[in-house]
Amino acid sequence: MSKKTGLSALKLKDGVDDFVAGQGSPTTPVLTKPTPAKPTERIARLNIDLPESLHKQLKREALDRGVNLRTLVISMLERGLQMKE
Repeated sequence: MSKKTGLSALKLKDGVDDFVAGQGSPTTPVLTKPTPAKPTERIARLNIDLPESLHKQLKREALDRGVNLRTLVISMLERGLQMKE
């Protein structure tokens, strides 16, 4: 028997993993999908290593807001950049 690693090793409240995987349904959407600055703007991939506790917090926050993790992180980054202005 192999030890579980990655997302499958996390123990989150029921429904979190299903929702983040796109299989659940949000109850009350709070955020909308981010719109690119330009309609033809290319998407760039960003890979970051996070502490498991922070990743778990983000997944829970996404579930609470009724959005996927990608939408939540993009929204947070956009708001953080707007605060600088």
